[in-house]
Amino acid sequence: MQPFGPFRKSLRAHNQAPFVCAFLGWESEGGSGSAPGRMVQHRESFLVKYGAIEQATGLPQMPDRFLEAEDGDVDKALERWRATLEFRAEEKCDEVLKVPHPDYDTIQHFYPQSWYCRDKLGHVVYIERPGGVDIAAMKKNGITVKHLLWHYMYCMEYLWQVTSPRETDRLTTVLDLAGVSLFIIVGDVRKFIKLCVAMTSAHYPARGHKLFIVNAPGWFGTVWSWIKPMLNASIDEKLKICSGGKKQNAEMQAIIDEDNLPAEYGGKNKTAFNKAPMDEKIREHVLEVLKEHEMEMKERV
Repeated sequence: MQPFGPFRKSLRAHNQAPFVCAFLGWESEGGSGSAPGRMVQHRESFLVKYGAIEQATGLPQMPDRFLEAEDGDVDKALERWRATLEFRAEEKCDEVLKVPHPDYDTIQHFYPQSWYCRDKLGHVVYIERPGGVDIAAMKKNGITVKHLLWHYMYCMEYLWQVTSPRETDRLTTVLDLAGVSLFIIVGDVRKFIKLCVAMTSAHYPARGHKLFIVNAPGWFGTVWSWIKPMLNASIDEKLKICSGGKKQNAEMQAIIDEDNLPAEYGGKNKTAFNKAPMDEKIREHVLEVLKEHEMEMKERV
Protein backbone atom coordinates (compact mmCIF):
# COMPACT_ATOMS: atom_id res chain seq x y z
CA MET A 1 0.00 0.00 0.00
CA GLN A 2 1.26 3.46 -0.94
CA PRO A 3 1.74 6.40 1.47
CA PHE A 4 -0.71 8.67 -0.41
CA GLY A 5 1.92 11.41 -0.41
CA PRO A 6 0.77 13.58 -3.37
CA PHE A 7 -2.34 14.94 -1.67
CA ARG A 8 -1.06 15.58 1.85
CA LYS A 9 -0.43 19.23 0.99
CA SER A 10 -4.14 19.85 0.47
CA LEU A 11 -4.89 18.44 3.91
CA ARG A 12 -4.02 21.67 5.70
CA ALA A 13 -6.95 23.58 4.23
CA HIS A 14 -9.45 21.38 6.07
CA ASN A 15 -7.97 21.05 9.54
CA GLN A 16 -10.59 23.34 11.09
CA ALA A 17 -13.65 21.25 10.29
CA PRO A 18 -12.64 17.79 9.13
CA PHE A 19 -15.90 15.96 9.83
CA VAL A 20 -18.23 17.94 7.61
CA CYS A 21 -15.59 19.01 5.08
CA ALA A 22 -14.88 15.35 4.43
CA PHE A 23 -18.24 15.12 2.74
CA LEU A 24 -18.18 18.62 1.27
CA GLY A 25 -14.63 18.28 0.02
CA TRP A 26 -15.80 17.77 -3.51
CA GLU A 27 -16.68 21.49 -3.52
CA SER A 28 -14.91 23.05 -0.55
CA GLU A 29 -11.53 23.53 -2.17
CA GLY A 30 -10.71 25.73 -5.13
CA GLY A 31 -13.12 28.24 -6.63
CA SER A 32 -16.80 28.76 -6.12
CA GLY A 33 -17.77 26.34 -8.86
CA SER A 34 -19.05 27.20 -12.30
CA ALA A 35 -22.39 27.23 -13.99
CA PRO A 36 -22.47 25.00 -17.09
CA GLY A 37 -22.64 28.05 -19.37
CA ARG A 38 -19.30 29.30 -18.05
CA MET A 39 -17.45 26.07 -18.72
CA VAL A 40 -17.16 26.83 -22.45
CA GLN A 41 -15.51 30.13 -21.57
CA HIS A 42 -13.17 28.35 -19.17
CA ARG A 43 -12.12 25.81 -21.78
CA GLU A 44 -11.65 28.55 -24.38
CA SER A 45 -9.57 30.53 -21.89
CA PHE A 46 -7.47 27.45 -21.25
CA LEU A 47 -6.87 26.87 -24.96
CA VAL A 48 -6.02 30.51 -25.62
CA LYS A 49 -3.51 30.62 -22.78
CA TYR A 50 -1.92 27.22 -23.25
CA GLY A 51 -2.69 26.42 -26.86
CA ALA A 52 -1.70 22.81 -27.50
CA ILE A 53 0.11 22.38 -24.20
CA GLU A 54 -1.63 19.08 -23.51
CA GLN A 55 -0.30 17.67 -26.76
CA ALA A 56 3.09 19.40 -26.47
CA THR A 57 3.73 18.04 -22.97
CA GLY A 58 2.24 14.63 -23.63
CA LEU A 59 -0.29 15.08 -20.82
CA PRO A 60 -3.74 13.52 -21.19
CA GLN A 61 -6.47 16.07 -21.85
CA MET A 62 -7.51 17.77 -18.63
CA PRO A 63 -11.19 17.23 -17.77
CA ASP A 64 -13.26 20.40 -17.53
CA ARG A 65 -14.02 19.44 -13.93
CA PHE A 66 -10.60 20.76 -12.95
CA LEU A 67 -11.36 24.16 -14.45
CA GLU A 68 -14.74 24.12 -12.72
CA ALA A 69 -13.14 23.29 -9.37
CA GLU A 70 -10.75 26.24 -9.74
CA ASP A 71 -13.45 28.61 -11.02
CA GLY A 72 -11.76 28.95 -14.38
CA ASP A 73 -8.25 29.69 -13.08
CA VAL A 74 -6.26 27.82 -15.71
CA ASP A 75 -2.97 27.94 -13.81
CA LYS A 76 -4.45 26.38 -10.69
CA ALA A 77 -6.46 23.88 -12.73
CA LEU A 78 -3.37 22.71 -14.59
CA GLU A 79 -1.39 22.51 -11.34
CA ARG A 80 -4.10 20.34 -9.81
CA TRP A 81 -4.28 18.17 -12.93
CA ARG A 82 -0.52 17.55 -12.87
CA ALA A 83 -0.73 16.64 -9.17
CA THR A 84 -3.61 14.28 -9.91
CA LEU A 85 -1.66 12.54 -12.68
CA GLU A 86 1.23 12.13 -10.23
CA PHE A 87 -1.13 10.75 -7.59
CA ARG A 88 -2.72 8.31 -10.03
CA ALA A 89 0.67 7.09 -11.20
CA GLU A 90 1.99 6.58 -7.66
CA GLU A 91 -1.17 4.85 -6.46
CA LYS A 92 -1.59 2.89 -9.72
CA CYS A 93 -5.22 3.99 -9.88
CA ASP A 94 -5.76 2.71 -13.41
CA GLU A 95 -4.77 -0.78 -12.29
CA VAL A 96 -6.22 -0.78 -8.78
CA LEU A 97 -9.32 -2.77 -9.73
CA LYS A 98 -7.06 -5.67 -10.72
CA VAL A 99 -5.57 -5.79 -7.21
CA PRO A 100 -6.98 -8.45 -4.82
CA HIS A 101 -9.06 -6.94 -2.02
CA PRO A 102 -9.58 -9.72 0.58
CA ASP A 103 -10.60 -7.21 3.28
CA TYR A 104 -13.55 -5.91 1.27
CA ASP A 105 -16.31 -7.67 3.23
CA THR A 106 -14.77 -6.79 6.59
CA ILE A 107 -14.52 -3.09 5.77
CA GLN A 108 -18.04 -2.97 4.34
CA HIS A 109 -19.38 -4.55 7.53
CA PHE A 110 -17.72 -2.06 9.89
CA TYR A 111 -17.93 0.97 7.57
CA PRO A 112 -21.61 1.22 6.50
CA GLN A 113 -21.85 2.49 2.94
CA SER A 114 -24.03 1.62 -0.03
CA TRP A 115 -24.20 2.48 -3.73
CA TYR A 116 -27.92 2.25 -3.32
CA CYS A 117 -29.71 3.53 -6.44
CA ARG A 118 -29.79 6.33 -9.00
CA ASP A 119 -31.47 9.72 -8.74
CA LYS A 120 -33.92 11.23 -11.22
CA LEU A 121 -31.07 12.37 -13.48
CA GLY A 122 -29.37 8.99 -13.45
CA HIS A 123 -26.60 9.89 -11.02
CA VAL A 124 -25.55 7.21 -8.52
CA VAL A 125 -26.91 7.72 -5.00
CA TYR A 126 -24.28 6.87 -2.40
CA ILE A 127 -25.38 6.49 1.24
CA GLU A 128 -22.97 6.57 4.14
CA ARG A 129 -23.75 6.09 7.84
CA PRO A 130 -20.79 7.26 9.92
CA GLY A 131 -22.64 6.50 13.15
CA GLY A 132 -22.07 2.82 12.40
CA VAL A 133 -18.33 3.04 11.73
CA ASP A 134 -16.40 0.79 14.12
CA ILE A 135 -12.70 1.62 13.96
CA ALA A 136 -11.88 -0.58 16.97
CA ALA A 137 -13.42 -3.63 15.31
CA MET A 138 -11.54 -2.93 12.11
CA LYS A 139 -8.28 -2.74 14.04
CA LYS A 140 -8.98 -6.16 15.52
CA ASN A 141 -9.24 -7.41 11.96
CA GLY A 142 -5.96 -5.82 10.94
CA ILE A 143 -7.58 -2.91 9.09
CA THR A 144 -5.55 0.28 9.49
CA VAL A 145 -6.42 3.82 8.43
CA LYS A 146 -4.20 3.26 5.39
CA HIS A 147 -6.22 0.16 4.45
CA LEU A 148 -9.45 2.08 4.90
CA LEU A 149 -8.27 4.94 2.72
CA TRP A 150 -7.14 2.52 0.01
CA HIS A 151 -10.58 0.87 0.16
CA TYR A 152 -12.21 4.28 -0.30
CA MET A 153 -10.01 4.95 -3.32
CA TYR A 154 -10.83 1.48 -4.69
CA CYS A 155 -14.55 2.22 -4.46
CA MET A 156 -14.12 5.63 -6.10
CA GLU A 157 -12.23 4.05 -8.96
CA TYR A 158 -14.89 1.39 -9.44
CA LEU A 159 -17.54 4.10 -9.45
CA TRP A 160 -15.85 6.33 -12.03
CA GLN A 161 -14.25 3.58 -14.13
CA VAL A 162 -17.12 1.08 -14.23
CA THR A 163 -20.44 2.28 -12.79
CA SER A 164 -20.37 5.89 -13.99
CA PRO A 165 -17.51 6.23 -16.49
CA ARG A 166 -18.68 9.37 -18.33
CA GLU A 167 -17.09 12.72 -17.52
CA THR A 168 -20.58 14.18 -17.14
CA ASP A 169 -21.54 11.64 -14.46
CA ARG A 170 -21.94 13.00 -10.95
CA LEU A 171 -22.71 11.65 -7.48
CA THR A 172 -25.63 12.29 -5.15
CA THR A 173 -24.52 11.63 -1.58
CA VAL A 174 -26.67 10.92 1.46
CA LEU A 175 -24.79 11.38 4.72
CA ASP A 176 -26.93 9.92 7.49
CA LEU A 177 -25.82 11.34 10.84
CA ALA A 178 -28.10 9.17 12.97
CA GLY A 179 -26.13 8.04 16.02
CA VAL A 180 -23.25 10.44 15.40
CA SER A 181 -21.86 12.51 18.24
CA LEU A 182 -19.04 15.03 18.31
CA PHE A 183 -17.12 12.71 20.61
CA ILE A 184 -16.57 10.04 17.96
CA ILE A 185 -14.68 12.44 15.67
CA VAL A 186 -11.32 11.81 17.32
CA GLY A 187 -8.19 9.73 16.79
CA ASP A 188 -8.18 7.45 13.76
CA VAL A 189 -11.68 8.56 12.72
CA ARG A 190 -10.48 12.15 12.47
CA LYS A 191 -7.33 11.05 10.67
CA PHE A 192 -9.29 9.03 8.11
CA ILE A 193 -11.74 11.87 7.47
CA LYS A 194 -8.92 14.37 6.91
CA LEU A 195 -7.16 12.05 4.47
CA CYS A 196 -10.41 11.49 2.57
CA VAL A 197 -10.83 15.25 2.32
CA ALA A 198 -7.39 15.60 0.80
CA MET A 199 -7.86 12.81 -1.71
CA THR A 200 -11.37 13.56 -2.95
CA SER A 201 -11.09 17.34 -3.17
CA ALA A 202 -7.66 17.28 -4.80
CA HIS A 203 -8.07 14.40 -7.24
CA TYR A 204 -11.80 13.80 -7.78
CA PRO A 205 -12.98 17.42 -8.07
CA ALA A 206 -16.42 18.71 -9.03
CA ARG A 207 -18.06 15.28 -8.96
CA GLY A 208 -20.87 16.18 -6.57
CA HIS A 209 -24.43 16.67 -7.80
CA LYS A 210 -26.36 16.83 -4.51
CA LEU A 211 -25.46 16.26 -0.89
CA PHE A 212 -28.10 15.41 1.70
CA ILE A 213 -27.11 15.55 5.36
CA VAL A 214 -30.01 13.71 6.96
CA ASN A 215 -31.06 12.94 10.53
CA ALA A 216 -28.85 15.82 11.58
CA PRO A 217 -28.53 15.93 15.40
CA GLY A 218 -29.22 19.04 17.45
CA TRP A 219 -25.58 20.00 17.78
CA PHE A 220 -25.07 20.07 14.01
CA GLY A 221 -26.68 23.49 13.56
CA THR A 222 -24.06 25.11 15.77
CA VAL A 223 -21.21 23.33 14.02
CA TRP A 224 -22.62 24.25 10.64
CA SER A 225 -22.69 27.94 11.56
CA TRP A 226 -18.93 27.70 12.13
CA ILE A 227 -18.22 25.81 8.93
CA LYS A 228 -20.48 27.53 6.41
CA PRO A 229 -18.35 30.71 6.06
CA MET A 230 -15.37 28.54 5.01
CA LEU A 231 -17.24 26.90 2.12
CA ASN A 232 -18.04 27.96 -1.41
CA ALA A 233 -21.23 29.85 -2.21
CA SER A 234 -22.21 27.07 -4.65
CA ILE A 235 -22.59 24.66 -1.71
CA ASP A 236 -26.02 26.10 -0.87
CA GLU A 237 -27.32 25.03 -4.26
CA LYS A 238 -26.21 21.42 -3.79
CA LEU A 239 -26.61 20.87 -0.06
CA LYS A 240 -29.70 20.01 1.95
CA ILE A 241 -29.52 19.63 5.74
CA CYS A 242 -32.47 17.78 7.23
CA SER A 243 -33.38 16.58 10.70
CA GLY A 244 -35.83 13.82 9.84
CA GLY A 245 -39.56 13.72 9.37
CA LYS A 246 -41.80 14.53 6.40
CA LYS A 247 -39.80 17.59 5.33
CA GLN A 248 -36.65 15.50 5.04
CA ASN A 249 -38.47 12.86 3.01
CA ALA A 250 -39.94 15.50 0.70
CA GLU A 251 -36.53 17.06 0.07
CA MET A 252 -35.09 13.69 -0.87
CA GLN A 253 -38.03 12.72 -3.06
CA ALA A 254 -37.51 15.89 -5.09
CA ILE A 255 -34.19 14.43 -6.27
CA ILE A 256 -34.69 10.66 -5.92
CA ASP A 257 -37.77 8.84 -7.22
CA GLU A 258 -39.97 7.42 -4.48
CA ASP A 259 -39.61 3.93 -5.96
CA ASN A 260 -35.80 4.15 -5.65
CA LEU A 261 -35.59 5.95 -2.32
CA PRO A 262 -35.00 3.73 0.75
CA ALA A 263 -38.07 3.11 2.87
CA GLU A 264 -36.43 4.65 5.95
CA TYR A 265 -36.36 7.99 4.09
CA GLY A 266 -40.00 7.82 3.02
CA GLY A 267 -39.49 5.88 -0.20
CA LYS A 268 -40.74 2.50 -1.38
CA ASN A 269 -37.39 0.75 -1.90
CA LYS A 270 -36.99 -1.98 0.72
CA THR A 271 -33.68 -3.32 -0.58
CA ALA A 272 -31.37 -4.05 2.34
CA PHE A 273 -28.62 -1.52 2.96
CA ASN A 274 -25.38 -2.57 1.25
CA LYS A 275 -27.28 -5.21 -0.76
CA ALA A 276 -28.44 -3.06 -3.66
CA PRO A 277 -27.64 -4.16 -7.24
CA MET A 278 -24.65 -1.81 -7.52
CA ASP A 279 -23.33 -3.08 -4.17
CA GLU A 280 -23.59 -6.63 -5.44
CA LYS A 281 -21.83 -5.75 -8.70
CA ILE A 282 -18.74 -4.36 -7.02
CA ARG A 283 -18.60 -7.31 -4.63
CA GLU A 284 -18.86 -9.72 -7.58
CA HIS A 285 -15.90 -7.93 -9.14
CA VAL A 286 -13.89 -8.24 -5.92
CA LEU A 287 -14.63 -11.98 -5.78
CA GLU A 288 -13.65 -12.47 -9.42
CA VAL A 289 -10.26 -10.85 -8.87
CA LEU A 290 -9.68 -12.91 -5.73
CA LYS A 291 -10.48 -16.07 -7.68
CA GLU A 292 -8.04 -15.08 -10.44
CA HIS A 293 -5.31 -14.82 -7.80
CA GLU A 294 -6.41 -18.03 -6.06
CA MET A 295 -7.33 -16.10 -2.93
CA GLU A 296 -10.41 -15.98 -0.71
CA MET A 297 -12.25 -13.26 1.11
CA LYS A 298 -11.01 -12.92 4.69
CA GLU A 299 -13.42 -13.82 7.45
CA ARG A 300 -13.87 -11.12 10.07
CA VAL A 301 -13.29 -11.72 13.76
